[in-house]
Amino acid sequence: MEPPGGGKSNILDALMFAGYLGRLARLDKEYDGNFENVEPLALIVRAYKPDELFPFGELDKEPKITLQGDGLQPITLKASYQREEFSIEVKVGAQSFTCTMSGLTFPWPRRIENGCMDAAHRIPFEARLYGFDRYGLGSLRCADELSCGLIPRMTGQTATWNLPRSILSELGWNITKVAIVGRRVLHKINMTLHDELGLAIELKVLRDGRVAIFDNDVEVTGGSVPDAILRIVYVLLALRSSVNYAKKYGLNDRLIVMLEEPAAHMFPYMLRILAEELVEAARTVKIVVTTHNPLFVSALWDKMRDITTYYVYRERDGYTRAVEIDAERMAEKLATIEDILTLRPDEVVSEYSVKEQNGGD
Repeated sequence: MEPPGGGKSNILDALMFAGYLGRLARLDKEYDGNFENVEPLALIVRAYKPDELFPFGELDKEPKITLQGDGLQPITLKASYQREEFSIEVKVGAQSFTCTMSGLTFPWPRRIENGCMDAAHRIPFEARLYGFDRYGLGSLRCADELSCGLIPRMTGQTATWNLPRSILSELGWNITKVAIVGRRVLHKINMTLHDELGLAIELKVLRDGRVAIFDNDVEVTGGSVPDAILRIVYVLLALRSSVNYAKKYGLNDRLIVMLEEPAAHMFPYMLRILAEELVEAARTVKIVVTTHNPLFVSALWDKMRDITTYYVYRERDGYTRAVEIDAERMAEKLATIEDILTLRPDEVVSEYSVKEQNGGD
């Protein structure tokens, strides 16, 4: 969670940068062995040019990420951009690999060198970043074949892709294929709309995978489809397909699934099934969620035992920071999530962060 302009997207972009190469390890099985079929890094991290990944565009400040975990060798990734080539230096333990990307016109990269595949097979994890607003999935049109709203793809107004084969593309490319496997999710949404809200809205998967939406037995299309329904369909299919994908490739606890603002514009009743699906998915994959919604945070705290909550904010120097929230301290002071979100960042850090309460610097 964060205050306005706290920079949570920077955290997600950093994790995505670290975990993007992991999908290349399954290039043959998921993308027909063709890198041109992979979601472009530029679209996922929203960087029109590679230099936008560098702090304030200063190329001598090369982004560097170090990851450590139980049973894993330390992994370091460092980016560089020179001579019209974008490179990621990857160190896994004592081994070092360089992934060079070229064809850097948007949406970049268009080509990768052999070192990228070597690095991908050595990185023991993968990351996926889902964000309905990040990718403009509420649009009723297609900007191009890569970027479309969900409605044109779900209803067959534009061609859908079958790639990747086993997990929902962050860009929604293959939603009709994933919807067939995830039809139990759609049934759960239908039941919630009927039982909790008294709405006669139903989502149905047709034989060819297209998703039809009915309101009082009449099919509705385009702008008539409630935005909140599209959002919950996208998020729940992402979670369900991620679990299947992790089990298929032995990525239990090594697939990082990031959800950017999944509770935005959501019916309050939908927060319950969203929290339930997150609890179920967290048994198999690592989940990272960002939100401004105190109701959603409370729902997660009620349903998830092993959960760590971070407060993300920006320092005066423009850099993003994250501190772990001390839930016990909040309970002592009878503070709520609403209280945290209305305080100044310096007050939250000094009063409710684990680091500060433990005497850290």
